[in-house]
Amino acid sequence: MSTDQKQTEEELQEQFIVELQNNEKIIKHFAEYDEKDVNQLLSEYSRQKAQLKVRGNFTRIHHERVMTEWTNRCWFALCEIQAKKLLDLQCQWRAEQIELPGMKWTWQFLFPSMPLLDYEGVPDVTPEEIEGYIRFLDTPAGMATYMYGFDNRHHYETIKEAHHDGSGEMPEYYNFHYQTTGNTMLLSLPDIRGKEEDRLLKIIREHDKATEKASPAAKVTESKPPKKHLFPYNHEVQLSVAQLLGEKDMAGFIKDLKKWQKERTESETEWCWYYLNSCFPENVPIPAADRYQDAIEQAALQHITKKTQEFLPVIYEEYLMKKQLGSAIGYTSRENERESDFPIIHMLEKAAKLDRGEDPDSLPD
Repeated sequence: MSTDQKQTEEELQEQFIVELQNNEKIIKHFAEYDEKDVNQLLSEYSRQKAQLKVRGNFTRIHHERVMTEWTNRCWFALCEIQAKKLLDLQCQWRAEQIELPGMKWTWQFLFPSMPLLDYEGVPDVTPEEIEGYIRFLDTPAGMATYMYGFDNRHHYETIKEAHHDGSGEMPEYYNFHYQTTGNTMLLSLPDIRGKEEDRLLKIIREHDKATEKASPAAKVTESKPPKKHLFPYNHEVQLSVAQLLGEKDMAGFIKDLKKWQKERTESETEWCWYYLNSCFPENVPIPAADRYQDAIEQAALQHITKKTQEFLPVIYEEYLMKKQLGSAIGYTSRENERESDFPIIHMLEKAAKLDRGEDPDSLPD
């Protein structure tokens, strides 16, 4: 569903809610019912009515939902292709062999403000790369690649460790790409820029420490550090509350719940059942396996892989069309992050000024 469609649906939903809440038939019919329950009913009814008006009947809406699953995975594939190429370029950039547009610090490679499919420093995806990714999906590792996240594909240190001593996590596509291209030597290039940043960070830390000792009163005026985030639905976080309050019965309850959720066989296949149900009325073949959970999971993965392979060339054509029109694609894998989450860039800028003998707190030119 496009952004415009979503906005139209939301506007229509609000309109329908107001109309229903002022409808005499509705007011009379539900007069004996709880107002909160009635409002929830009207809200849900309005949401479904808005969907009907914008997207048509339920079958069409249902088809769009599963189509979105496949097309999103195709965009994921294009991002992974570009992420791998960006990593190779980053290795050369860190070794000061090349320059990259807009890149000054290594931490910038983690910025969400640089969508992978729009960054001018990475050459556009080629037909050969699409064919290579389709071949990758034919491998067992490729078929299972969507079981995992996108977190480590930008982390130079993690991938370098995975290559050299196996202590880090290497994305499966990267392994496939290294095996087919043989360009693992890029990971052995010296990290000149990274070491320079380490030197600058040492300078700014020593400067801040000396400044703090020289003016202890400044501590009073310093702003408090931001509060840390926690995950309220995480069992370990919930367990810490029970332990803090000394509620042994609650601690035992949370531990039992965690164990049950981990061990119950249904949890292995919940997403598979949901996906396969979404494919109806298409019949999805289920392979033979010793456990039904494995059979269901393999069926879902095989079908997702097949559809991704089918739709990837189509999405690639859409990607090329947007490139030719000069339209921003704007697809990023870390939409919830902000540049403000990287204060280390500010520290590096200050350190560079100190290193040049300038006032670290001076405003930029």
